[in-house]
Amino acid sequence: MENKSKNIETAHPNLMVILGVIFLGFILAFMVTLISLNYFPKIQLLVGEFFIIIPSGIYVLFKKYNFRNVFRLYSIDKKLVVVSALLGMSLVVINDEIDRIIRTFMKIPPEFEELLMKLLKADSLSDWVILILSAVVLAGIIEEMLFRGMLQKAFESRIEFSYAIFFSASIFALLHPIWFIQVLILGLILGYLAWRSNSIIPCIILHCFNNAIALWMTNTDPTKLNWYDWNGHVNPPILA
Repeated sequence: MENKSKNIETAHPNLMVILGVIFLGFILAFMVTLISLNYFPKIQLLVGEFFIIIPSGIYVLFKKYNFRNVFRLYSIDKKLVVVSALLGMSLVVINDEIDRIIRTFMKIPPEFEELLMKLLKADSLSDWVILILSAVVLAGIIEEMLFRGMLQKAFESRIEFSYAIFFSASIFALLHPIWFIQVLILGLILGYLAWRSNSIIPCIILHCFNNAIALWMTNTDPTKLNWYDWNGHVNPPILA
């Protein structure tokens, strides 16, 4: 993987503007999801993901920035596709164990957990299609465009790359407060991949794999995961 960022000098939106449009996108998505929760089950996730990127997309197009450059949509080597997929499968296991450890000290509010299950449980084929499109495909693409593409590039133009990765990952994690530590770890790895390859393509692959496996585990009967569990933790050989 080669870092090409030093060789590409292109116009980029201002950092404060980027933070503003990202925040606005999440506010819009939250409002749409909340309003439509009781009227359009599952569909609100799909619509919500679109609303996250609408303010950023409109701003980039209105200001006539190069869409591909701003969001770091560059091609990558085929080998990196395989590496990204393997990292995605591994990270979901590691983050699951971290989540189990954290939950022994910090319990998720029952109301929030119930809402989460309502959103992520698939009861039909149509539910599966919507959840895969929203929680896996769109979430992976849109969140990487915003955080490892537009936002991290803005930080990289101002500060040393390691700090840029940390700050963009921290903001990403702050928008997922219930899983802050898990999302921060994921964001750091995604950020490094984006910087090293100067592309969000490997990040999208890793992110989608991570979300897909997590979604599958959420919808799987716990009794069928005995091979995976060990005294409330991930089975050590699998974790290794």
